[in-house]
Amino acid sequence: MPSSSNNPNPLLQVNHFSRFFHCWLSPLMTKSRKQGTLHLDDLYGVPDYLKSTLLTNKLEENWLDEIKRCPRNPNLIRATLRTMGWKLILLGLLLISLVAPLQIIAVVFLLWHFVNYVTFIAIGYMLLLVLIQPLFSRLFLYLRTEVLKIIDERVKIISEIIKSMRIVKMYCWESAFKRKIRHVRTREMIKTTIFRMCTCIEMILSQNYVSITFLMMYGTMWLFDMKFDTRVFTLSYVLLSYTHQSCVNYFNFAIRDLLNYVVAQKRIRIFLLFDESERDIRLLSTSFNNIVEIDKIDENLVKQTSEVICNLKQAQWEKNEKFSLKNIIFDAHPGDLICIIGPVGFGKSSLLQTLTGEITYFDGKIRLYGSFCYVPQESWIFSSSVKNNILFGKKYNSKLFQRVARATALDTDFVQLSHGENILVGDQGVMLSGGPKARVNMARALYRDADIYLLDDPLSAVDAKICILVTHQIQFLQDATKIIVLDNDEMAQMGTYKELLIPSPSFAQLLEDINQHEQEQQQQPVSLLNQQSMIDSINSEKDRTVKWNVYVLYLRSGVGVILGFLLIIIIFTTQQSIAIFSNWWLAAWSNDESRRHYENSINCMTVQDKKIDRLYRMNDIESSTYRYRRFYIFCVLVFILCFLIFLRTVISQLICLNAGRVLHNKMFKQIIRCPISFFDTNSVGRILNRFTSDIAAMDESLPMTVFDFLVSLSQVLDTIVLVIFLNPWSFIPAIIAASGMLFVRYRFAPCSRDLKRLVGTTRKEFHYHLDNNTRVNYLIATLNRWSAMRFDWVSIIFIALIIVLAIIVRISQQQFSAVEIALTLTYSLNLMGLFQWTIRQSVEVETQMTSVERILEYCSLEQEPSNQLSFKYRSPANWPSQGRIIGRTGAGKSSFIQILFRMGTLVDGHIIINNIDIVTIELDDIRRRISIIPQDPVLFTGTMRSNLDPFGLYSDAEI
Repeated sequence: MPSSSNNPNPLLQVNHFSRFFHCWLSPLMTKSRKQGTLHLDDLYGVPDYLKSTLLTNKLEENWLDEIKRCPRNPNLIRATLRTMGWKLILLGLLLISLVAPLQIIAVVFLLWHFVNYVTFIAIGYMLLLVLIQPLFSRLFLYLRTEVLKIIDERVKIISEIIKSMRIVKMYCWESAFKRKIRHVRTREMIKTTIFRMCTCIEMILSQNYVSITFLMMYGTMWLFDMKFDTRVFTLSYVLLSYTHQSCVNYFNFAIRDLLNYVVAQKRIRIFLLFDESERDIRLLSTSFNNIVEIDKIDENLVKQTSEVICNLKQAQWEKNEKFSLKNIIFDAHPGDLICIIGPVGFGKSSLLQTLTGEITYFDGKIRLYGSFCYVPQESWIFSSSVKNNILFGKKYNSKLFQRVARATALDTDFVQLSHGENILVGDQGVMLSGGPKARVNMARALYRDADIYLLDDPLSAVDAKICILVTHQIQFLQDATKIIVLDNDEMAQMGTYKELLIPSPSFAQLLEDINQHEQEQQQQPVSLLNQQSMIDSINSEKDRTVKWNVYVLYLRSGVGVILGFLLIIIIFTTQQSIAIFSNWWLAAWSNDESRRHYENSINCMTVQDKKIDRLYRMNDIESSTYRYRRFYIFCVLVFILCFLIFLRTVISQLICLNAGRVLHNKMFKQIIRCPISFFDTNSVGRILNRFTSDIAAMDESLPMTVFDFLVSLSQVLDTIVLVIFLNPWSFIPAIIAASGMLFVRYRFAPCSRDLKRLVGTTRKEFHYHLDNNTRVNYLIATLNRWSAMRFDWVSIIFIALIIVLAIIVRISQQQFSAVEIALTLTYSLNLMGLFQWTIRQSVEVETQMTSVERILEYCSLEQEPSNQLSFKYRSPANWPSQGRIIGRTGAGKSSFIQILFRMGTLVDGHIIINNIDIVTIELDDIRRRISIIPQDPVLFTGTMRSNLDPFGLYSDAEI
């Protein structure tokens, strides 16, 4: 389905200044702030060079050329590069991979001038981290695969429970399934915890890169009595910090993404190399110009009238399969109604799929002249208006649309709907019951005005068309021009109704069996399920700022509000304080070494120079003891730092994982005790979304995002405190920088949050809204560049002011030592990246906390009456002992059974069974006392025993 935007992208119209600094995004951010949220119609259109149609055509052309050039081993990467251009390599993923080696060369060149061969210790440890990354990646891949298997198992069970919730409630199986889901979830959390602990080990090696490298470098220089001073510390700290970011973190990300791309392209390549299915392209056209014969037989004369000719000898999904269609011969002409009947599972639907080309036939001949339309047994709709569901991409014709609506009786449904044909349906709108949904599917087929209709459902007569109908509705058979009877996957009889009825007692018996089967099926009354509730749910999902109580409830679920808050503050503050103190200790040691080696730097002895004088007067033994003590204390500090980083990482991960476990179990407990009306007014997909994407965000993305935010925030706050402590005048630029950062966040955060919400929305409909998803992602990437550029400006201003103030203080006051200047400069330079990363992660945390907010909403759903409540009566052992429900089809027997099981609310009146009002009895008690065999059979994944006795109360012999 094509999608377009009424807002042209201003990128191609603005001047170079606006394009370079991304100023053209300002109106979009202003609109997001004023409206409170952005909608898809508010976004700018995708640039022409990124439109899916253009890129798809180019990729298809390049892929076909690649197949011609290398038919045995075509390369999808090469075809993709030709499609996107080589700028994908120069400006995209490989840019980081190219910059990292260049930075290593620059670091070696600069450090060599000061520490000679000790430089290779730092580079060697960095290369070691890079080389062991593939080992961690393989381990993570294995653990992640194991976790995904358990997640699939859990989601499958939950999906089955939600789809069969009536059976679960009628049989009182809630507690059994709660225990089953809790067991699966426990296995999942154990695997996830192991995965997180391995991640913690990798993070320790990575985050301690600077400290461990300093320990090895200074240990080597101390061991060999090499000269080092404050200049070595300052330069080494700055270079190692940048090397850590670009060569350890970013380079690993680049390699990981590159490997993921290689794996993904291999899977796509395998899919593209599959044999093309022989599909009839007339599905997309009503023209006779594109007639294609499935059997590829050339014809000298192409017929200009619609016709179906079937001479099928054998057809099956794959060769050597047990199931096959055979010996089916018929033809159909305009005006014919061909009815296909037979017992269940004898190939009626498979015959229609053979006619459409879905099932391959290996012997015989099939010809279809004219366009055709296939209507499957299962009615389906997509999330859009009823009108769009019927049009299905075709142009709107008012007269044809009204004719189709009248023919399918949708005109009466439109009167009942609040917005008529424009009502929103599907997972994001009104829930249609079976009747209206089937009529929408029929209307979709009729609106295409095809020449041939292949129907797996009853349909009234279609004049001047060919209609091939699979049916159990015997009332249509008398109007059929031809009836085909299938038995054991082959045609047993063919003829008109009268021709088959008189000489064939087997045909009469088949009609009687079909009629009996249909009478046993409860006809679903025409209804529209709770129009307003779904529209309200859409409005309730409108994105908004996450409230503070969501964070409080999340922390309470993890470990408790007070304990969690104290743990986070104490551990993160202590770790960062130790990190700063270890660097100060190293800087002070470097300053002492510079004083010890360079005697001419001591010009006078004042009160503040007593320590320098003491160092200068030390003999060799005292000096050696002093250096020993400096080094050993630094070793202890690094060890404590590593332990605190591990403790910080583990505790934060465990808090988040435990919160995910508690909230998942609580949500499932609430869901399974909800009234059945909740499941009638909310689609399975909507409910499952809480247990899939929202739980995934809470288990996988949120813990790492929260951890990154807390680490960055603690670093920023401690750095600002340190800089202000060393130079109180730095408080002024700190206030200026903080104000600038918060203003930038104020501008871009709401827009970024809305765009990320729209990414999820458009990804759900990815297959026919590709351009919508592309333009949202394009705006997110551009908005990130807008914010990063402005964060850098604020950081540069802050660093410039810090340097100017440091120079002024140094000139005016001699007590501002070289150590303090070194620490001020090194930590201030780190703030450039930390500032924007902290702000960006704060927005990301807020965005991902919306998943927690939605889960908490489901944790407070309305519940059925609790079994813990005191009821007036306890049902006798033999209650109930008698009672019958009799009525014609459609009279309301099933609806009454719903009330009998207290699935619905009894507005007025009483239901008394054997002199006991059912309202006065426990809910589970009354449901256990009444047995029911449902209309729709249900099997849950597992053994036959688990389906018969989920509580495990009976032995095999009793079962």
